[in-house]
Amino acid sequence: MNKNIVTLLMIITAISFVGASVAIGMENNSTFNPDEIKTMNIEESHVILNLSSEGPRDLKKGIEEIKTSELFEGYNEDTVKWMESLNETEFFISNNGLVIMNKTDANKLNSEYATDVDIREFIDCVVVENRSLCTNHTKNILLVRNVTYIGNYTYFYDV
Repeated sequence: MNKNIVTLLMIITAISFVGASVAIGMENNSTFNPDEIKTMNIEESHVILNLSSEGPRDLKKGIEEIKTSELFEGYNEDTVKWMESLNETEFFISNNGLVIMNKTDANKLNSEYATDVDIREFIDCVVVENRSLCTNHTKNILLVRNVTYIGNYTYFYDV
C-alpha cells in the first residue's frame, strides 16, 4: 500500500513538473512583441524623461544612420542588434540619448516641429531596459513602456 502511494505521488510530481516546464516555455517564446514587455516580478519604477518634441522617428532609419554616420563610429554592435530586434517601435531624442517606445505610446505625445524654438516633451514612463551605444559605457539607449504624457515646455530663441 505504501508503494502505491509513493508511486502515485511520483507520478503527480512528474506531471506537475512537465506542466510547469511547458508553461514556462510558452511564456518565453522567441517572438518579441514590445506591447507585451514584462518586467518579471520586478517592481516597476516610474521615471520622468525630457524629450525633444521633434519625433517620433522610425527606429529602422535611426539604426541605418548609426551604422553609416561617422558620428557613431565604433558603436556597440550588440546594442544595435538588440535595437534591430525591437519591431514596431519608434524613438525620440532625449538630453542623454535615445528613448525607444512602441507606436501606441509614441502616439500619446504631442509632437511638434517648429523653427526658432526648442519644444521639450515631458513623460512619465517605466524604463524596461537600458543599453549603451558607445564604448564609454554610458547607458544612453532606453526602452520604455507605459508612457504618460505630462506636458511640454517651449524655449524661445532670440533671433
